[in-house]
Amino acid sequence: MGPESNPLNQHYEEEEDEEPFLKYIRLVPQDKDENPIFLNESVTCLSVFHKFLALGTINGKIHILDFNGNVTNTLSPHTASINDLSIDLMGDYIASCSIDGKVVITALSTYNDPVVILTPSVIHSVAIDPEYSRKSTKRCVFGGRSGELILNIPSFLGLSTKNQVLNPNPNPQTREGPIHVVKWRGPFIAWATDKDVKIIDATTYQRVTKIETKPSPNVDLSLRYHLSWKDEQTIIIGYNNTVQVCQIKEMVNPTPGSTFVELWEFQTDYIISGLCPFEDKLAIVSFQEKGQNPDLRLVDYDNFEHSVEELPLRGIENCDSSHFRLEQLPGDIDIFYIVSPKDIIVVRRCDIEDRLKWLTENKKYEQALKTVQEHEKYLKPDVLVDIGEKYISHLLDKKDYVNAANLCASVLKKNSKLWEKWIFEFLHARQIKHHHSTSSTPFLPRTLASMATCTKSSWRPL
Repeated sequence: MGPESNPLNQHYEEEEDEEPFLKYIRLVPQDKDENPIFLNESVTCLSVFHKFLALGTINGKIHILDFNGNVTNTLSPHTASINDLSIDLMGDYIASCSIDGKVVITALSTYNDPVVILTPSVIHSVAIDPEYSRKSTKRCVFGGRSGELILNIPSFLGLSTKNQVLNPNPNPQTREGPIHVVKWRGPFIAWATDKDVKIIDATTYQRVTKIETKPSPNVDLSLRYHLSWKDEQTIIIGYNNTVQVCQIKEMVNPTPGSTFVELWEFQTDYIISGLCPFEDKLAIVSFQEKGQNPDLRLVDYDNFEHSVEELPLRGIENCDSSHFRLEQLPGDIDIFYIVSPKDIIVVRRCDIEDRLKWLTENKKYEQALKTVQEHEKYLKPDVLVDIGEKYISHLLDKKDYVNAANLCASVLKKNSKLWEKWIFEFLHARQIKHHHSTSSTPFLPRTLASMATCTKSSWRPL
């Protein structure tokens, strides 16, 4: 769906005089004001693949969508609200978990014979092995209310699966609470409990590090962690009002193959409802108060704030910070998705066409033409003419006839039909002064040669 017909962009254009940095597109099918999914269901989670999106709902369904918001397939793997989704790197399998205590792994090519893992408690998060479709090990990890991180693998003969607890706790008195989120990227698995974030090696299952967060006083300690891998060695953690960046590095001396961790953090004056890397910055969805629209903030890794914009999400009257999510395709830091129960917004950087659209709509034609000339080889041939003609018309409306005439040669070039059009516009304005030379520009129709000499120097107001 194009941004021209999207009222979400109009919101920012009406509110902001400055040129926008980001482009917002509401995910709705073509020619519809609202995605039909939101009429009868509420979205609880989203997972992104480069060919499709997967939405989990409160009714236990998974909707597969194209990037125009059209539903291409619907699965019903659960009987209750879906808490999390995870797609492997090939896009062949999707894992889902629910408050019904089930983890389901579905082959997206056939949708047949899903792997169903039954557990006695609510499962909050699931992460499928990124290499699930390529490897025979078929691993999946998940966790929830029990506080156990469980690895599911095929049994000895491959006829069924079995579970293995990766974080056994010999002392029940030191229970760390439920697992809220699990994220698997490359060689590492990370998960968060009420107390901290742990990272283990995905091959040996040995602990790499434990990261504790100490939020500012007077914050709600019941809020959830948000985890986002920037790359295979760097994970970004958001908890309450604190952001932490953890980078795993390999030691060369004295013990090759072992790792160490660099950690830096900063605190904010808002609650974090989601975060992810965006180009060389961080995108953070911030929450202030129940029923109010959250904000999208772009900050650098030293907490310097580059922009803050309110997100006009639909249906947020009863939403708190836990109802918002920010998701992206692993490795794609140029686009991300903001999810609420009744809305999805796609966010990316404005491109050259977006910039030209904004400049022309705001009558900044000179700057628009300069931008076209700087990027002409990447644009359609008619872009220069389209913007140039709008600029000529704008100058005529302002009665700036000299600059309008001077602009014609660089815009109209050797297009005789356009010259004919604009000669008549100048004639209509009584602003053509004939040159005494009888020679005419070769590309003009002969019938116009007697009307005007169309070299740039001969155009001047009466």
